[in-house]
Amino acid sequence: MGAPQRLAQRMTESYLRRLLRFTTDEGAEQSAGEEILLRLGGRPAIVLGEPGMGKSELLRQLGARPGFHYVTARKFLLRRPGDLPGEHG
Repeated sequence: MGAPQRLAQRMTESYLRRLLRFTTDEGAEQSAGEEILLRLGGRPAIVLGEPGMGKSELLRQLGARPGFHYVTARKFLLRRPGDLPGEHG
């Protein structure tokens, strides 16, 4: 295994859990662990944060779970009907 692969493996092994702040449908502000995203029941989520805060890694980790898909904003915006999993053309 080369140096880039070892570094990537160490980064994956040292994944840090996050505390997320969010606004409920009723407008109340709350905080919860990232597992709250698992309970959205198929509803889309937008994750905002400063550069380097781990947004992409968080979404990659969630996207690796059954029933979830990691999609970048660019891919989402430029998609054609049927491009994304579960989307019909």
